[in-house]
Amino acid sequence: MGSMADNTTKKTKQLSRFKLALLLFVGLISVFVVASSVNTPTTEDTSKVESTSAEEETLTLITKSDYKDMPKATQARIGELITLHKEAQRIAEETNNAHAKRLVYNMLKFGIFVDLVEGESIALAKENARGRTSLTFYVVNQGDEKQVGLFQKYVEADSSVYDPLTHAVAIVEPSTQKHPSNTYGALVLLHELFHAHDYASNFFYYLDDSDMPGAAQERKAWLFQDTLTQKLGGETYKSLKRAHKNVVRPKLRANKNSGHTLLSTPVEYYLFHRSDGLPAAVDGDELSRRVTFVFSIAILEVLEEEYPKEAVKLQDEYMHKLYCTNSSLFECDASSQSFPTSVLFIF
Repeated sequence: MGSMADNTTKKTKQLSRFKLALLLFVGLISVFVVASSVNTPTTEDTSKVESTSAEEETLTLITKSDYKDMPKATQARIGELITLHKEAQRIAEETNNAHAKRLVYNMLKFGIFVDLVEGESIALAKENARGRTSLTFYVVNQGDEKQVGLFQKYVEADSSVYDPLTHAVAIVEPSTQKHPSNTYGALVLLHELFHAHDYASNFFYYLDDSDMPGAAQERKAWLFQDTLTQKLGGETYKSLKRAHKNVVRPKLRANKNSGHTLLSTPVEYYLFHRSDGLPAAVDGDELSRRVTFVFSIAILEVLEEEYPKEAVKLQDEYMHKLYCTNSSLFECDASSQSFPTSVLFIF
């Protein structure tokens, strides 16, 4: 029995070393390609993205003429990704957010669209037709997982995702088969681009051996998205967030007094009848996701206000609970520290 246990331990250690080596290899490549892109870009029009730095080049987004000979299904996927990129670029400019501008620029500089269903691919920038690409983009429709096994976990997430193992962003068609409004879809894209950039810039931070793997990364991405949404939604968004905080605060205090800090966030507390200041949702699924987002941001802010000394820990606990409740793909077993290979960053 002792010999078998020793062999099992050795195999487990070997597997862990293999995973670590693989992740180091992927991470070092990612860090290398992103390291050269540390300057904030500005935009000129809907097809070109410029950088303010002399070291960076002007990049031109591909147009339909660049992929007109590809299958119709591929053209439709590329068209959707281009639409989201243009909207993300508009959001970056309207909010004047330096990091958002950088993410939009990096998407062009390093991005390549890959259609695994049809076997097609194309760099997102015309200047990259034969050049560097390191960040893969998929547009995944319901049913694609039957032809491409890799897409199974993305479809199960029922949301767009960033997969650190493959350094890929997947734009996933919701199970309702209705793509979200362009503005919300672009905010989700920026959320996933934040993860991609964060991973490439802070690879060792992503070797998370805590009992809440992925929670801190999600907290940062949600707060980044909140910054953009607040600029877009203005006073309407701020008012909705205040209303949620008025619901959250007394319940959180009551929970604290009873020895339980976190909220269970029952759906009856969501203020569905209030606007967040963004264009109207296309369906109830998008509305639900957007209201859940505002409610969760309200919780994060109340935790910061009520318990400043332990806010980060409590916020990470909440994010971990939120994802463990809503996604089977989030690593929730504290005894299994396989992050990031088993964790997708979803929204």
